[in-house]
Amino acid sequence: MIFITKAKTSSFVYDLDSTLDFPIKFNEYYKKALGFSMKRRNRTFYRVCECEGFLKEFASDRSHMLIDKEKGIYNNPIPKWPCIGMKETMNLEKYLDLGVDERRFGKVMNEDEFYDFFMNS
Repeated sequence: MIFITKAKTSSFVYDLDSTLDFPIKFNEYYKKALGFSMKRRNRTFYRVCECEGFLKEFASDRSHMLIDKEKGIYNNPIPKWPCIGMKETMNLEKYLDLGVDERRFGKVMNEDEFYDFFMNS
């Protein structure tokens, strides 16, 4: 998950899971982290959500991290901070499922649409 600010002149990416600086200009991030020079067999898709809607709708109870539900064993130590957005029931799978076409879960874009959306600020 990354955060991108989109402005009229340029977009900036905040990716806390990469070793790249942040914020970093979208075109530089795209080239260094997402741009691939070889032909891929599968297309890449992105779910783009507005921040306000994402913060209102997203809910994760960390159940996706369980490797043994009955024993309560997680694949990694769970974070010390509270779960995200638990006003609703767990809906992480709706954000990951590219077939979910509900406006409240953002818009699915192919790689070209994603690039154009943030480059043509």
